[in-house]
Amino acid sequence: MIGGKLATAEKFRNSSYKDDLSFNVKFNLWTLKTIGTWPRSPDHSLLDTIQHVTLNFLCYGLLAFILIPCGMFIVLEIKDFYNQLKLGSALSFFMMAVMKYCVFIAREGDIRRCVNLIENDWKNVRYEEDRKIMLKNASFSRRLVVICGAFMYGGVIFYYITLPLTRAKIVEEGGNLTYRRLVYPFPKVLLDARHSPINEIFYTIQLCSGFVAHNITVAACGLAALLTMHACGQLQVLMSWLEKLVNGRENDNESFDQKLANIVEQHVRIIK
Repeated sequence: MIGGKLATAEKFRNSSYKDDLSFNVKFNLWTLKTIGTWPRSPDHSLLDTIQHVTLNFLCYGLLAFILIPCGMFIVLEIKDFYNQLKLGSALSFFMMAVMKYCVFIAREGDIRRCVNLIENDWKNVRYEEDRKIMLKNASFSRRLVVICGAFMYGGVIFYYITLPLTRAKIVEEGGNLTYRRLVYPFPKVLLDARHSPINEIFYTIQLCSGFVAHNITVAACGLAALLTMHACGQLQVLMSWLEKLVNGRENDNESFDQKLANIVEQHVRIIK
């Protein structure tokens, strides 16, 4: 019984690991959960599954709302190769967003495993100086996510809101038809998007589609920053242990062999 208590105390060395973990992954959780790609726990409920799948279908639908009509517009209504290339280049961003989104969904288990490893690292922080090293790297990771989000969401505001709303309205049919140009053209063979309220509805959907595509990019960059900086933090912790192996550490009762075993174990964890 005493051994069980000691094992529990040894397992959770960092009593504030929940706050540290939240600080580390908060922005990643926001960006990934918004598009339904934050990994679910193995014992997730039916409601979580329904919410997760609904978000996945909604995001796929919003991305398809740009890709399919614009692809048809390029083939059916644009005859000039330069304009085809111009619109096709803009669509390539959405195509890449779809590919990244598919990878997020397919690799949900791997992402969950990485998050669990990060959580375990925060639980098992041995020394306060190691915690400071990890917090420093977590702070840098958060700054990277903020910078990426500022650029990407700023692009949404400029390209999907500011630019369309500041353009002059188009007047056709002798002044009887006035409308705003959509961010992405819609083929007339499907529906005439010049008339109200279809024009306003399609513009709103395209705005949501742009937000999803840009949010996928922020989520991908944020996840890369999270994993990379956490690995860097663990390497810095390992370097600190190597220095203390030679110079010693105050109030440390571990033997040299135990310290060396901890260093080898830490190195193996980082490689994995």
